[in-house]
Amino acid sequence: MESSATDSVSTLDGALALYEQGLYLQAYEQVMPLGPLQTWTDPEAQLFGGRLARNLGASRLGRIMIRSAYRSRPDDAAITSFYAMSMSERRSALESWKWMQGIGEDLNGADDQIQSDWYVLRGCTLALLRDFEQSEVWFERAIDLCPDRSWIYVSRVFLAEQQDRPEEALEFAQKAFDLQPWYRPAVQCLANRLVQMNRDDEAFELLREGCERTESGDLHCQLGALYLETQRYQEARELFDEVDRFYPLMEFEKKLPESLSARRADAAYYCGDHQSAAEHARKTDSEFYTALADRLTEEGSEGNRVILPVKFVRQNRLTCAPATLSALCEYWGRPVEHLEVADDICFDGTPAHSERRWADSEGYVTREFRLTLDVAIQLIDREIPFTLATLHSDSGHLQAVIGYDSYRQSVIIRDPGERHFSEFETKKMLEYLASSGPRGMIMVPKEKADLLDGIELPESELYDLTYQIDLALEKHKRDDAEKIIHELRERYPDHRLTLRAMGSLASYDGKSGELLQVANKLLEQFPDDVNFLMTKLACLQEQGSREDRIKLLKEQLQKEDCDPMFWLRYASELLDDAREADTSQYYLKRGLRYRQHDPVGYEMLASQAMERQDYKWGLQLYRFAACANEHREAGTQSYFFAARTLNQTNEALRFVQDRFQRFAKNSSCPTRTLCWALEQLDRVPEALKVVEKGLSYKPDDGELQLYAPICMDGTEKWIARSSC
Repeated sequence: MESSATDSVSTLDGALALYEQGLYLQAYEQVMPLGPLQTWTDPEAQLFGGRLARNLGASRLGRIMIRSAYRSRPDDAAITSFYAMSMSERRSALESWKWMQGIGEDLNGADDQIQSDWYVLRGCTLALLRDFEQSEVWFERAIDLCPDRSWIYVSRVFLAEQQDRPEEALEFAQKAFDLQPWYRPAVQCLANRLVQMNRDDEAFELLREGCERTESGDLHCQLGALYLETQRYQEARELFDEVDRFYPLMEFEKKLPESLSARRADAAYYCGDHQSAAEHARKTDSEFYTALADRLTEEGSEGNRVILPVKFVRQNRLTCAPATLSALCEYWGRPVEHLEVADDICFDGTPAHSERRWADSEGYVTREFRLTLDVAIQLIDREIPFTLATLHSDSGHLQAVIGYDSYRQSVIIRDPGERHFSEFETKKMLEYLASSGPRGMIMVPKEKADLLDGIELPESELYDLTYQIDLALEKHKRDDAEKIIHELRERYPDHRLTLRAMGSLASYDGKSGELLQVANKLLEQFPDDVNFLMTKLACLQEQGSREDRIKLLKEQLQKEDCDPMFWLRYASELLDDAREADTSQYYLKRGLRYRQHDPVGYEMLASQAMERQDYKWGLQLYRFAACANEHREAGTQSYFFAARTLNQTNEALRFVQDRFQRFAKNSSCPTRTLCWALEQLDRVPEALKVVEKGLSYKPDDGELQLYAPICMDGTEKWIARSSC
């Protein structure tokens, strides 16, 4: 038995050495005499087997093995570290952080490498929670402990990406590669950064050599995706036809075989082999690919695929609109830096009319319209890309339509958040986004306006009128807006755009009763629209109709596809009822698992923690709420107030001052919040200097002007204390 155990350890050590070189097939071959991975029972063997399985196409089996190892030996530092990493993939960042807090800052018995990995995991989790300041602290601790460990810098790339620092992310990726050349995670990380920066040739060279040096299916798939993106279809087809051999355990994973079948169908289709494409498409469990297979095998069926050369411009967290507009400007030969556009049109997101107003000011002819596949085909055939707004519950996203595929009944999308283009199945997309159009916008240089001749754009006239309403309300020209709405009501009385315009005016006037009527009319047309339902809830909240709110929410909770927003909203309704504390917390945690950056959810959890006198956790939750949406003043103020109450004022004040440094040029809100915080501390002279600096950034901001101090009987007073 001793000899057998020694042989097993020797076998695993040899396999681990191969694993570290990315030679996963050879590592698997070496451990095969020990039996199938899923039959292993030794915790250390299970840990290695789980890691190996994840690289051989069996992610789920890998997670199960690592979990089993942890249950058998929860005090083992290495197993705990890898289990935490595996667990974080299936839990929310908040759940993972609280679990790690229970383990402690350090792992008992960990060597420097495992300890540094633990610090890295804490840093990555805080980065997911957008607490970048604390995240950097943990990464620095990891680097101090193991300055030459490649994995630290691979992970550090993630923090830089979350902070919208692409150049810094590339530097970290390059350092990770330099420290351990051809380390598979470093190769993938560096290649991804190069692709994100449109340095495709360098990425190709790196990925090709990486595939030659390693036995990684994931690395091959990454290269295949780049082949598809750059329309090197034959090379992509050859790669995907051979990639199965790198995934000998993919029988344990349902999604992977289907994903590979979909990629093979794509590559064969792009190469013109419709028969093979149909065969691969039918191996997927996808309505889209099943329908494609049917169309490809129909006699006499014809189709066309067109993609315009619109380059990728990477967005920051809230700059999808500026990045998309910048990409279209470059397409038309008028390049503009997307962050310059962001400074002009957005702070906490971008109002729709700001996009068009900016394009108008830059000399473009603009048209808004409701998208249909026919219109998309006409525009792309005339080599006119256009923007597409997709609205979801409480958020929106702007991307560019750069092509179409009539066989696949799809439009091809250049998304500023993803380097590789994507496709939207038009029928499903139009159904899903019917309540918002979906809205498209054309912007062409004035000298090329004739390209639009003869194209009928659905609802273009209505969009023109609602655009004028938005501009009028922005300039507080209420009477002008009301006149246009009167025209809309006469000509298009029940149209969704008319109702939306009426809702805008009611919201501007603060008339919740009228806004509720509008929401009800919109819900008659779109009964499942989350945004209209949330508007109705907000109106009922203002009118004090709690019974009606609870009834509406319970109706939504009973639906299988209930939006997580309703879980959070229901939790807020129960928050003040001590008898419902457990139910409220259940829905809060459930909602935050899917909406990890919902600041109000964190604030509600923080409030509950404070009531339980768990002040340390409550303060941390208030900080997470402020970090989740750093443009939201209420969250920042709540965090500052809680920190001051618990004698941690300095840390919170640094947080508020940092926001001012980063955002005061874009909005007066951070200026006013910093002034408010300084006033709470009786540091009025400093607050005056902040106002002066804020006014130098935003001299025409009326709300900030109202916040300016005046001398009254020799004592400085504030005219207003309103917050954003």
